[in-house]
Formats: sequence, structure tokens, C-alpha cells
Amino acid sequence: MRIRRSRFAVKSVLICIGLTFFSLALLTRQLSPKLIVRDLGYLTRPIWDRPGPQPQILIPHFHADNVSFQTLCNLHGWSQLVTPTAPKVIDAVIFSVELDILEIRIRELWDVVDIFLVMEADRTFTGKPKRLFLHENLSRFDWAQEKLRTIALVSGELDEHPKKEFDNEVKMRRKMTNAIQNLDPKPGDLIIVSDVDEIPYKETIQLLRSCVGFPKELHLQMRNYIYSFEFYVDSSNWIPHVDIYDSNFGYHHSKGAESNHTLIDAGWHCSFCFRYLSDFVFKMTSYSHHDRVTADHLLERENIQKKICDGANIFDMFPEAYSFRELFASLGNVPRTMSTFGIPSSVMQFSDKFKFLLPGGCIREDATLT
Repeated sequence: MRIRRSRFAVKSVLICIGLTFFSLALLTRQLSPKLIVRDLGYLTRPIWDRPGPQPQILIPHFHADNVSFQTLCNLHGWSQLVTPTAPKVIDAVIFSVELDILEIRIRELWDVVDIFLVMEADRTFTGKPKRLFLHENLSRFDWAQEKLRTIALVSGELDEHPKKEFDNEVKMRRKMTNAIQNLDPKPGDLIIVSDVDEIPYKETIQLLRSCVGFPKELHLQMRNYIYSFEFYVDSSNWIPHVDIYDSNFGYHHSKGAESNHTLIDAGWHCSFCFRYLSDFVFKMTSYSHHDRVTADHLLERENIQKKICDGANIFDMFPEAYSFRELFASLGNVPRTMSTFGIPSSVMQFSDKFKFLLPGGCIREDATLT
């Protein structure tokens, strides 16, 4: 009885905290009834919701320069590969408009990936027509033609009016599975399954090429950044994974756990890391969560530019958190990170091109300064 009363008391306190904070939030935000319901849902999520299944086994990521792979494999509890040839690595991504991030990805992984397979479509996931941005800009990737394979889905291969919000995304991932199979991978080859902006460290992929004994599907924990490498958010992203290919392979990239194992600190996730404000508008209105655009002012370029430089939420939304501790810790703008240690080397090597991703480079090229 005491335990039940204690739990009830704790829950009551949490509800009061959530409702009190929500009331304060209303004083500073002009919300429609629809937005009130949405925000109340986010603020009280720790009471009524739980995260989906997540990998439970966290594998420390051991790495140091000039340490043998025999030692590194052993540190992870694996064995060094003894066959004369390493497995082929296929990096397969679905592309929208992320030309800069795609270039950074290919440059970072060039030495450890055999084939870069990139698929794009002439429709967005929500069914809107779009240009084939990659195929219009293939000359930018002339230097990568040796390893780059591109596929364009056209002429109604995606639905103009999908019945469900994720239907086109699921359809593209099925087509990606077929495209990978057409590359004739062999059992034991490695497939990187991630979004364009989820970039594994090259050291991560080299480790997996050099070792045996890791799980058939291994999730990769990534450092989350928003807008650029100036705004580090957290390391909560574990969704990307590397799969050991076999006849049952499918290109799945969902919020559910594909495996119970995650390799810690294995890459970067740079979300909304675009050069142009127009690309922000495009993604906000075209990807599967387009319903988050709840007011016209969210798409105004001056508003977006300010959010980028402030590290603020571009949708004016509260964080998706499953505990009040996590919720309170995530409130407010993302603090700036003034160090470039540990970011992709190509961003530094080509800093004139990618200065918008570095600390102090928040102003986008098509911004109108006043």
C-alpha cells in the first residue's frame, strides 16, 4: 500500500510540474487550440509514453592511432579478419537535396567504402514533385565516379498522393534493397544503412572491415548536431546500422531496434545542415513530418536564419523526451561548441566551401541581411 501511495504521489508531482510549466509556456507563446494540444502532449509525454525498444548492449568504441587491428578487435571482444581480402563495403543512402553533406560523406568514407549507392526520386516522401538535384549536379562529383552509383526514380514510381505518410519512404527503401542486390554483394559483405546526414567515422568502418565476430546488425551511436558542427545536441542517435549481408537482407531504417547491440561514438549526425535557406524550407515542407509546419511564419527566411544562428528549434516545438529530467535538460537553445576537434576532416580541409558548417558561420548564402 505504501508503495502504491508513493508511486501515486510521484506521478502527481510530475503532472503538476508538467502542467505548471505548460501554463508558463502559454504566457510566452500565442497558441491555437491545435498547438495547445500538441504542446501539452510533448510536455506530458514522460507520463503517458515510453520509448520503443532500444539496443541494450552498448559496446565501448576502442580506437587509437598506431594501434594494430589485432589489438583493437580483441578489445571489442572480436577477432581479426584472417582472409586475404576484406569484405566489400556498400554505402547506400536515399538522397533529397543534401549535396554538401553527400560530398562530405563520400570524402570521409572514400578509403573504406567500395561502392557509394545513392538513390533519389522526382517526388518527395509526401508526393510533391521535386527536381533530381543530384543528377543535375553530377559534375560536382566527377572526382568520385570510380565508386559512385546513382539511381533516379521517375515517371510515377512514387505516389503523388500516398495513403499513409511513410508509404513513399517505405517504397524507396524496398527499391534500395533491390538496387543493392543488383550490385551482386556476397555473403559477409557490409552494408551501411543510414540517412545521408548520418555519417559513420571512417575508423568505424575500417574496424568492421578488419574484424569478425560482431553482430550481424550493429547499430552505430552518433553525435547529434543541428544546423552545423557549431551546435552539438547529444549522442542519443543509435538508429544507423551496419549489416552483414546475406540472402535475407532488407534495407530497413526505422526507429525500431534492428539489433540489441550498439557501437558507442561511431559517427556524426548533422541534421538540417544546409547551405541555403531555400533547402530548409524544402525539407520542412516535404519530409515525412511536414505536419510540424503549423504556421506560415515558420517558413519565413528571416525567421529560419535567426533560428539557425540561435540554435533554436526550427519548428517552435518542445523536445521529444520520455522523462522530465530529459525534458528540462533539453529545453531552450542548443549551446554553441567553439571547438572543431572531432568533426569531419573534409569540412576543415575544404573550409572555404564548408564554412557555413563551422563555428561562426551561421549566416546562409541566400540570407538577406538587414
